[in-house]
Amino acid sequence: MLRQFFAVPNHSVCEIPDELASDVAVLLPNSGMSALLAMERLDLKEGDSLAINSAQGAVAHFAIQYAKKKGAKVFAFAQKGSSQKTVSVRRRLCV
Repeated sequence: MLRQFFAVPNHSVCEIPDELASDVAVLLPNSGMSALLAMERLDLKEGDSLAINSAQGAVAHFAIQYAKKKGAKVFAFAQKGSSQKTVSVRRRLCV
């Protein structure tokens, strides 16, 4: 049964910024959690290397950030071109 209101812990919600469309914001937790679960399973340590294929995708976007935060060296592979997604991958890899 669908509900209009539902009680959840306060750490489970956040405000959506005005510049972010709700149809985009709804996808962020899925991509972020998928990447987080994968990174935890890999148990990356500082100095480890990680290769990410199809780095333009949403899950890869989060995986790159998590891996870099852990101190891993990230090798991201993306489709060649100057599309906005490829530029975004380059920016995420730069510190």
